[in-house]
Amino acid sequence: MPKAEKRGSAYTTRVSLTDSDTGRRIQPRVTARTKRELDAKVADLKARWNNGSFIESSTMTLCEYMNDWFGKYRKAGSTRYTRELAIKNKINSHRIGSIPLGKLKHSHIQDWIDELAALYAPSYVEQIAVPLRLALRRAVKTDRGTAAAGVAACRESGRHSN
Repeated sequence: MPKAEKRGSAYTTRVSLTDSDTGRRIQPRVTARTKRELDAKVADLKARWNNGSFIESSTMTLCEYMNDWFGKYRKAGSTRYTRELAIKNKINSHRIGSIPLGKLKHSHIQDWIDELAALYAPSYVEQIAVPLRLALRRAVKTDRGTAAAGVAACRESGRHSN
């Protein structure tokens, strides 16, 4: 474990992580109440980094995350891929795509879904919401708290119910 320092009533440390493909290095700070909890958080962070599910929520925008998610979890060549590629481009071209994941709120997504519902049929709005919902669920699983409020909004497409 990296060296932990006591700050007030909590322990904190920085973990050095390097991307083997790009050589880019980051040092996120990890904080916990006890050293044991700190060790567990550091181990979890390293595991997420090694399996490719770590997200820098404070800097990564929804557009960047959707591009990354789409590349990892969707297979090229299928009809579904082509349809979802168009949907991803719709998400990325809207102002919602420029919001950092760490600042994305339920209200951002709901406002966008409401805008779509005013323009398109409910079935099309749902087709747009599904890939976004799946991607945000992944973001929440891999980085607790990121976009958590937004995931619920993706379940609803406009003001109609499923």
